[in-house]
Amino acid sequence: MKKITSLLLFLVLILMISVSCKNNDNDLPDPTAEGTVIDVVGNVYKTVKIGDQVWMAENLKTTKYKDATSISYLADSTAWKNSTNGAYCINDTINDICQVLYNWHAVNTGKLAPKGWHVATDADWSTLENYLISAGLNYDGTTKDNKIAKSLASDTIWAVSTVEGNIGKYLLINNISGFSALPCGIRGINTTGQFRNFGMYGYWWTSNECNSETAWTRSLFYNMSGINRINFGKTDGMSVRCVKN
Repeated sequence: MKKITSLLLFLVLILMISVSCKNNDNDLPDPTAEGTVIDVVGNVYKTVKIGDQVWMAENLKTTKYKDATSISYLADSTAWKNSTNGAYCINDTINDICQVLYNWHAVNTGKLAPKGWHVATDADWSTLENYLISAGLNYDGTTKDNKIAKSLASDTIWAVSTVEGNIGKYLLINNISGFSALPCGIRGINTTGQFRNFGMYGYWWTSNECNSETAWTRSLFYNMSGINRINFGKTDGMSVRCVKN
C-alpha cells in the first residue's frame, strides 16, 4: 500500500511539474480561487475561472426558471419520453449531487440559468476545450489533440479504467482545472425513459440545436481520455452547466 501511495504522489508531482514548465503565464485554472452563485430557489454553486470564462463547478439543480416559474417535474418514464415541454427529473437512487437532469426543451426556454449566467453554448464548450489543450492540460502535458478528460473530471465516483490517460485510471490526479465533472448518467428515451450510466458517463446539454430532433451535447466517459461532442434527442435527460455572462 505504501508503494502504491508513493507512486500516485510521484505521478501527481510529475504532472504538476510538466504543466508548470509548459505554461509560464498566470492564467491557469486555480480551483482554490472559487466563487459562488445562487439560483432562484437558493441553491448555492461553487464557480471556477478557467481562462477568460467563469463556469459553475457544479451541475445545475434548480426546480424553477429564473423568473420563479416552476419547471415541470416528470417522474413517470412514459411522460418523460413523450414530453415536448421543458421538464426536469430526479434520480433519487443516487447521490444528491447528481440527481437533477433536464430535457433540452427546458434549456431552450432561455430561462434555466441564474440571472447573469447562461447555459453553456456549443461555442462556450469549444472555448473551454481549446484553452485546456493549449494550456498543456492534456493528461500527458501535450498541447495538441483532445486528451483533456482527466483535467475536467472529478476525482470521485467515476468507474475504474486500466488504460493510461482515461478518466478512470488514477482518479487522484483528475480535476486539475477545478471543473469537477461528475458521471451523472442520462435519462434516455431509447430505454423508455429510464436512468442509466451513472458512475460511468457524464452528459451535458449545450443551448444549441443541431436539428429539429436533436441538440449538441458534451460527454465524458470513464474509459476515454477526451471529451465528446455528440447530438442527442431533445427529450433525453442530461446535466447542465452554466457560464457567467
